[in-house]
Amino acid sequence: VVGFDGDGVRPAIRAHVRFVRADVRTFVPPLPLHVVLCRNVVFSYFDEATQLAFAQRVAGSLAPGGLLVVGKGESVTGDAFVPTDAPLIWRASRGTPSSSR
Repeated sequence: VVGFDGDGVRPAIRAHVRFVRADVRTFVPPLPLHVVLCRNVVFSYFDEATQLAFAQRVAGSLAPGGLLVVGKGESVTGDAFVPTDAPLIWRASRGTPSSSR
């Protein structure tokens, strides 16, 4: 959402959230991230090399236990993430066993 600043998010939650608008092809996320919402963009519209580079950057920026949420019908390219038991939610693969999905 262009210009989204979290106005629709409850103040108690918004105080702990940073909303960032960035170019996913070059953005290096601040450390550490706990959740990245990247729906219907990278894994739908960009080539495989861009997808792999994005996944590596985000995985390296996640706090332990951090998650990547993608859009319906998307799947994360490469081995930087493994699926969780929840649809659309992926966890960085470093030391994390893959689920049965």
